[in-house]
Amino acid sequence: MSIFVSEPGRPGGLAVRPTQARKVTDVTQVASSSAVKTSDNTKLGSHQPVHRRALEEYGASDDGQSPLTRDYLPVRRLFSSPCYSVEAIATLEQALSVMDEHKVRQLAITNNGQIAGLLEKAQALESMYRSKNGKLQVVNVELPAYITVTPETDAHHLARLMLSHELTSALVIDQSGTLQGIVTNTDYLRFFAGLAKDDAMV
Repeated sequence: MSIFVSEPGRPGGLAVRPTQARKVTDVTQVASSSAVKTSDNTKLGSHQPVHRRALEEYGASDDGQSPLTRDYLPVRRLFSSPCYSVEAIATLEQALSVMDEHKVRQLAITNNGQIAGLLEKAQALESMYRSKNGKLQVVNVELPAYITVTPETDAHHLARLMLSHELTSALVIDQSGTLQGIVTNTDYLRFFAGLAKDDAMV
């Protein structure tokens, strides 16, 4: 499954390039108490097509089996769309303005058109407060680690990884690296609450 976990860093910083990532094939490789090691993986296009591989690996089929017990649940069934983004050169004020306009709590950060990070509203407000400068550019803010997945990534697999890294969301990209949406812990709650409601009605 194509799941990438970044290291924390600045979207345009020299010390840590945000597109450096380690491809995680098994969440048991990632311990919550250990740091994620990175390898150079600068092309978003390195996300390989995974639909057929996912089907083969998880034996997925729409056979009427409940998604609560089905082995494979693709992220495309629950992720939010669209996900809004700003360039890393945008100021914190501009980023917050976009969040307020679209009533969202997260923004994808891009650098020269490529995904470079994920900014949450709480972090933007905290950074603005600490710097006393709303004109501070996002490129100068230390962003946390973020996860990118494809629509066919197994949602159970992603949930375990999000818990392991204590993250509340992940960016969804297509095979070419284009941003498709965002999956959050709220999406998981909404999805499984809906299933529970349907089961109760039956």
